[in-house]
Amino acid sequence: METKDELLAELRTLLSEAFALRTEGVHRPLMMQVQRAVDRRMAMLLDTRVATQAELLAMVAEEREKAFGPSTRTFTPESTRAARRRVIAASAQARRANAA
Repeated sequence: METKDELLAELRTLLSEAFALRTEGVHRPLMMQVQRAVDRRMAMLLDTRVATQAELLAMVAEEREKAFGPSTRTFTPESTRAARRRVIAASAQARRANAA
């Protein structure tokens, strides 16, 4: 049986490969196959309670930063809700303008 550290190391490798393939611009079917492998591994780790969602999200963020550099923007629940309200308001305004 593999240890938690070994399982997380395998996931880290899969994530790294997935991000590398993305930057190489591989064909979509191959990218989807790799993404499914990552998704299945993450689901298994969550289902067996080997890792928490927070641990996995942190790992994805670390690997993404290694592959693509630091984030250009940090989202908070409040900023996301505010952005959603702005989109809804703009959409409603556009519908009213089209109806007039």
